Amino acid sequence: MPEEAAQAVEAKALGGGARRARKCTIHIIESRCKGCGFCIEFCPRDVLEVSETLAPNGYHPPYAARMDQCTCCRTCQLVCPDFAIYVADVEPASGSAES
Repeated sequence: MPEEAAQAVEAKALGGGARRARKCTIHIIESRCKGCGFCIEFCPRDVLEVSETLAPNGYHPPYAARMDQCTCCRTCQLVCPDFAIYVADVEPASGSAES
């Protein structure tokens, strides 16, 4: 039983569970990206991967490979030293009655 409780806490911390509070999109400004990989490394849900295409500046930018796993936590946006990635809400976050 303690293992199940730990898994439930971890799932909740990673944004898992029965409900998803909001939907968002991840925008990558390829001309700003230098391919450091911080956004990929620190994403708690492994949403991002390195793209095989080259950006205009010669680096491989990330792309959202598993957007369905994204919890809109904005960690990628916060760790980017070049402000090359941002998360935008598709639907405004609300305290809906879906408890």
